[in-house]
Amino acid sequence: PYGSMSLRFKFSLALIITSMSAVIVVGIIVQWRVSTRFDQMAMERAFENFQADVTAYIASYGSWNEARQVERFGQFVRRKRALTGALPDEPFFSGPEDRIEPAGRRLKPPMPDEPEWAPPFLFILLDPQGKVLLGGGKYEDGEFVPVSARLGVTPIMLENQVLALAIPQGKPNLSAIDRNYLAIIREALIYAFVIAGALAIFLGFLFSKRLSKSLHELTTAIRAMSQGELRQTVTVHGNDETAILAEAFNRMSADLAHAYEKLKESNCTISEQALLLKELSIRDELTQLYNRRYFNEQANKLFNQMKRYKHPLSFMIGDIDHFKQ
Repeated sequence: PYGSMSLRFKFSLALIITSMSAVIVVGIIVQWRVSTRFDQMAMERAFENFQADVTAYIASYGSWNEARQVERFGQFVRRKRALTGALPDEPFFSGPEDRIEPAGRRLKPPMPDEPEWAPPFLFILLDPQGKVLLGGGKYEDGEFVPVSARLGVTPIMLENQVLALAIPQGKPNLSAIDRNYLAIIREALIYAFVIAGALAIFLGFLFSKRLSKSLHELTTAIRAMSQGELRQTVTVHGNDETAILAEAFNRMSADLAHAYEKLKESNCTISEQALLLKELSIRDELTQLYNRRYFNEQANKLFNQMKRYKHPLSFMIGDIDHFKQ
């Protein structure tokens, strides 16, 4: 029936919307959490390398000012990278610097707007008093940074002594491996979303069919009752609210059918008694002939018909002798 199908469709739609909403929310949370965690890991990895370079730079010459008089920080780090054979894109700089191959051959410094230019992370370096050591393109060397601008500051320490303060700038540029890994996660989320959507549709129609089965039986039974078949019985499934409703309907149907049968029997008895009383009122009990009451009723009816249709009316009276014989 249309009503049952409409109810089933509503059940299916509600289940599908609920399932898909949950999948979307979970996907957004997972994507956000993975991206945030990757950014955090990239920043931590960049800070570890940057801290190691700053510590080695200061430890090699005693202080930052003395080290600056001998060689610049970028030159020191490139020389260190060349000796250790580190990859040229490791985060040793706070701003655009020229790079060097592991073999020691100097590369042309890429411009910041070139596609291959993607420093893993930028840091502003301050001394413990807040004076800029490396501005990262935002501050000039020697400038003091107010405390309110030192958000996210991380100390660089050596033997429980604070050598400098590092402030991360912007978002990290993930490596190719990290970007590929994120792309794989996004692809997996898309596949999971499609599979979860198909499963939600299938389970939605399946569960809605089960949920609407009892209601369909109830509507069918109610429709039969409206056509006069009062005694109806529906199958009780489980013990939920629908099952309680089905049990109540079965009891109501049985009580109503029983009351209707009793009422029908009473009506039959009353009709029979009415006919009997009528016969007793118009017939003589001894002779079973009509009495004076019946004669008066019939005569009055015929007289009214005569007046209405203007027909003649005749009476014939017979005198029966020896009537008892």
